[in-house]
Amino acid sequence: METGDWEPLLRLANDGTLQIYYSRENSHADQDSLMRTSTDGGATWSTATILSGSDVTQRDGMIGIANFGGENLLAIFETTANGKFQVWSVTSPDDGKTWGNRRIVYAPSAPNANAGAPQVIAVGNTLVASFMTDEDAPLGDWPKGAAMKIVTSQDGGATWTQLTTVTGTAPNSYWPGLLAMDDNSFLALSDQGGSKALRVALS
Repeated sequence: METGDWEPLLRLANDGTLQIYYSRENSHADQDSLMRTSTDGGATWSTATILSGSDVTQRDGMIGIANFGGENLLAIFETTANGKFQVWSVTSPDDGKTWGNRRIVYAPSAPNANAGAPQVIAVGNTLVASFMTDEDAPLGDWPKGAAMKIVTSQDGGATWTQLTTVTGTAPNSYWPGLLAMDDNSFLALSDQGGSKALRVALS
């Protein structure tokens, strides 16, 4: 079976170090989230550090990163549980050097539904996480029937509340993304038969 590396993401650390995050496929049932660093502008890279997945046989992937103050980072990713996708996170207190606190962010309300393709941003003092889920229309043909939803956290990702549907299933909302505009608003983006964007204000 072919395996590969997926969904790379570049970040500039507080000390100027380049960080590249990506997902490594170990098998059809197992994938880990990894990070490498470069201190010479990308000419050379460190060996990989595993952020998540080393202690479980699940498909961690599609990683997103947000800084929520000082050296504190939250990494969000989709992973499999009982054959379905859920959204989980890990945190770093030292700008990506070490990671832990594996926690669930969102599990679909319908038993046969999925939630995946997450992203996360800091909007002022609030973490906003987005994902697509087919929980409102579990057709058994994921990702068909997906809507874009968001949840928010005021405590660094320990708890998530305010589940909100941003764009629904007619048409399907695929591969959502987020962009902070200021300390109170952000753009929510998704593919709905073409790229669509909606400005959202926090209440």
